[in-house]
Amino acid sequence: MSWSHYLLQVNIYLVVFYAFYRLLLTKETYFVLNRAYLICSGVFSLAIPFIQLDWFSKQEISQQIYVQVEQFNQLITQGAVVAEAKRFNWGSLIVAIYLLGILFFLGRFVVQLVGVKKMFNDARNGLAFSFWNKKIVANNLPGLETVNHHEDIHVKQLHTFDVLFFELLGILTWFNPVIYLYKATVKNIHEYLADEAAAKFQGNKEAYSMLLLNQAFGVNVNTLTNGFLRKSMIKKRIFMLYKERSRKTAIVKYGIFVPLFALA
Repeated sequence: MSWSHYLLQVNIYLVVFYAFYRLLLTKETYFVLNRAYLICSGVFSLAIPFIQLDWFSKQEISQQIYVQVEQFNQLITQGAVVAEAKRFNWGSLIVAIYLLGILFFLGRFVVQLVGVKKMFNDARNGLAFSFWNKKIVANNLPGLETVNHHEDIHVKQLHTFDVLFFELLGILTWFNPVIYLYKATVKNIHEYLADEAAAKFQGNKEAYSMLLLNQAFGVNVNTLTNGFLRKSMIKKRIFMLYKERSRKTAIVKYGIFVPLFALA
């Protein structure tokens, strides 16, 4: 299996699995299951191309067709050698563009990691974020204990692992628009999980919602960190706080992923 063949399959599976998520799971409030589904989608997309089903290749009719196709390919190859030499090599150009994209996004990732380190070394007032097992919560923030608990959830549930996994996967599949939806979706789920726990800690959804609104402006944090004050997500986070919890019967939807995986 060539690299291009493998990469094509990975991107197809990413699209299929995310389409399933958007169709059936995105409105459910089982945030833990949604998080697990997205991670499994990325892992399975990378793994499925390595699964070979020999049953198909051992059928006699498939062997006969394979022989006929090989003979046909030889005839075409012999007649097209001269024309191929004169024609512009589009394959090499595509490979070059792909490799340049990888270098660009890999460099961007390294710059972001350096930026995270600088944020920890030069923490400013008004910031609240976490990365791996470290967190920064400014002492001048209202609701300091609640914000602390929010960031503790990010740390304890290893949300940075998800972020880095999809960042690395995104470097390999940078040309696929769906990978950017994965990144945004998984970060939203992180905030829903942390908000749910923080609201319970505070004991009042209304008060917690006001805390989010009061702290929603003028803050810009690194995209690799889990930030409490991410203005673009405030509306969705408050909506999810008040959304009616999904019924237990909705769990059946997650079981549909099993035949979907088998089909893939």
